[in-house]
Amino acid sequence: MNILFVCTGNTCRSPMAEAFAKDIFVKNDMDAYIFSRGINVNYSKPITGEVAVTMLEYGLDTITHRSIQVTKDDIKKSDIVLAMSIEHKRYILSIFPEANNKVYTLKEYAKNDKNDLDVVDPYGYGISVYKECAVEIKKYVEIVVDKLTK
Repeated sequence: MNILFVCTGNTCRSPMAEAFAKDIFVKNDMDAYIFSRGINVNYSKPITGEVAVTMLEYGLDTITHRSIQVTKDDIKKSDIVLAMSIEHKRYILSIFPEANNKVYTLKEYAKNDKNDLDVVDPYGYGISVYKECAVEIKKYVEIVVDKLTK
């Protein structure tokens, strides 16, 4: 199974989702290729310091992550694409409309609901917003992984 998480710059939300999902798969001895990308990556950057600190509180080291721009090939090789917002979903479908049956927002897939689809972007806010974001992402990633592995 290939799972792709997508956000804007691939420095906050999607790397957190990737790390949480990888952790669940490893702890449960399950196999998957899990990766993340951004829709607006002009050059490769590390995750924000706030993400690094927040994820270390969960015992997850994300410090080596570097941002990468999403490509058609990334979408094509993915079994499911989970965007952090409806804006990201729309962008993905604009470059790869034939992926319509495998692109969702994280919350849309987890909740099977068309309301409240966005994970709020913590970029530029204080550490408390990053921590709130991580709690939300972890919750929905756990639901998604459970749904995908049943």
